[in-house]
Amino acid sequence: MNNRAALEDLKAFISIRTDEELVWVLHVFNKNVVADRFSELTRREREISVLKSDIDNLNSFKQLKEIKNFIIKFCEEYTISQIDGLIDDLLDFKSEMEVSGIDFLELKKNIRFLNFACHLMNKEVKERELKNFKSLYINFLYVSLTYSTYYKNPRHVERIISKFSEIHSKHPSHFKDDEDKNFYIWAKKYMDENPSYKSKYYNPIEESDYPLVVNSIFDLLYNENEEVHYALRRKLSNAWYQKQYRQRNKGKKENYYALTKKAKENLKVLCYKRNLTEEQVIESLINEHYAKECRDQQNGSHLY
Repeated sequence: MNNRAALEDLKAFISIRTDEELVWVLHVFNKNVVADRFSELTRREREISVLKSDIDNLNSFKQLKEIKNFIIKFCEEYTISQIDGLIDDLLDFKSEMEVSGIDFLELKKNIRFLNFACHLMNKEVKERELKNFKSLYINFLYVSLTYSTYYKNPRHVERIISKFSEIHSKHPSHFKDDEDKNFYIWAKKYMDENPSYKSKYYNPIEESDYPLVVNSIFDLLYNENEEVHYALRRKLSNAWYQKQYRQRNKGKKENYYALTKKAKENLKVLCYKRNLTEEQVIESLINEHYAKECRDQQNGSHLY
């Protein structure tokens, strides 16, 4: 099959694409394959078939640059007219893309942003299959570069980037307890039991993932409704405070005593000096005096 010249033209087109651009090149390639092989399918059936092929392919590649060899090898058996048809499809698709100044690589490792963007964009295009991407970054690239809502008007993506930056600037962390991993592990479980938080979609794997996941959930809550975000955040914080309070006071019985003004002032000074709460100081003083006055100083036995 003397398709060498056509194949070289295809190689030339693909070779100058960035790794990120290869995502939409693969998409056009799969559309071409499905249209050629499954012409009897309805338009929607073809769209689903292309989407599944795209996801399966992208999940299988370790690096995006592998797409080049994948397409070239597949097309080695194509006729000249088939290759020319694919090149025409690629050129047509490229001509519809608006030039974008988005630096995708800069966003690659920002998982909190990717959680935010993928949620909003997947919801916008209404494709459940998108949840099958193994990589959030690939999911983000795919929707940005293959759905006309975004590749014809990249300002939609830029607005999502801007909105996330605004939220992150205001809430680098949505909670003051941002150093306590136990808080975030508990918080995720608490939220999963309360549908209002919409948290079950996220499944952290490592303990270190929990702060990121919890903050990502609250990024979305804030974006949807600031008042609801505030109310749910306060509800969760109060529940955590109550849990900690119960743990600290486990086995303790509450007692209330009237103190003179002078005794109260002295108690505050002791609290400051010992860096303890009032309860802790009172308990410490009782135990100290009990040890001195109610125990045998030789053998430690109780005198009363």
